[in-house]
Amino acid sequence: MDADHHSQKTAASGNAHPDDLVELEVEVSDPALLSSLARWLGRSPDTRVRRVAVPPGAGELGAADIVIAVVSSSALAALVQVIPEFIRSKRSPVVVKLRHKGRTIEVSADNATDAATMLDKLTGQ
Repeated sequence: MDADHHSQKTAASGNAHPDDLVELEVEVSDPALLSSLARWLGRSPDTRVRRVAVPPGAGELGAADIVIAVVSSSALAALVQVIPEFIRSKRSPVVVKLRHKGRTIEVSADNATDAATMLDKLTGQ
């Protein structure tokens, strides 16, 4: 394999082509749970996570941290299934927002039962 081709193979699984990777922004309603959420997401197959600070939006004070999850398109369903498990593991109500290509879904204990529907809404299928 030449060096240029090797440099294109990156991110999630280490062998996925960049066109096969999906980047999700993940936010949790309780900022104290962000590190825990990042660990949960990192357990999904072929997933890389990193925490980043985002500037405040209009009318908001202070920066917020979010998690960026990069996953192969074939492993996206497994990643989405982790979110309801994370929510159910918490004692207090938690809402997780997932953003991908301008689409946002909010997942809570009330709507976390159908990962396939969540995936469809997120990917626009």
